[in-house]
Amino acid sequence: MYWPAAVPQRLLRPQSLRRNNLRLLHPLPRRHRPPQPAPETKFEEVYQQYSGDIILEGAKNYTVRQGDTLAKITINNYGKVNGYYFPLIMLASRNVVADPDLIEPGMQLTIPDLQRNLNNPGAKAKIKEFLNEIANVYNQKQQILVRDDLRALANTL
Repeated sequence: MYWPAAVPQRLLRPQSLRRNNLRLLHPLPRRHRPPQPAPETKFEEVYQQYSGDIILEGAKNYTVRQGDTLAKITINNYGKVNGYYFPLIMLASRNVVADPDLIEPGMQLTIPDLQRNLNNPGAKAKIKEFLNEIANVYNQKQQILVRDDLRALANTL
């Protein structure tokens, strides 16, 4: 393979093509650097803000099994059309579920009575706010489809 004489030999060796070496050789001017992401809001911060705002009377307990996802558990308990109410289970199980993508077999979840919460105007309003806040967390995680679906659900309340 022919390499132009103008290319220094040290750049032709694979070990010098590492990203860090290239950064040192050719740092981007400040105006061309990609923007730094905003600090992430964690699910726990949202849980703290809304803890105690849902009705847990009539809630069921569920033990996560191998192969379960929070979406699957939500659909099994609330029905297919209510699958995006998974943040309600997250909030009720806030001491167990730190991230909906990280549930594990053996976790004990609390599944609130969805209808009881939606029939109560105060709880319904808090669920709407909570869904919008969780949508913001998904926005920061760049999971745009989940964000949009959660916001759409919140707008129906």
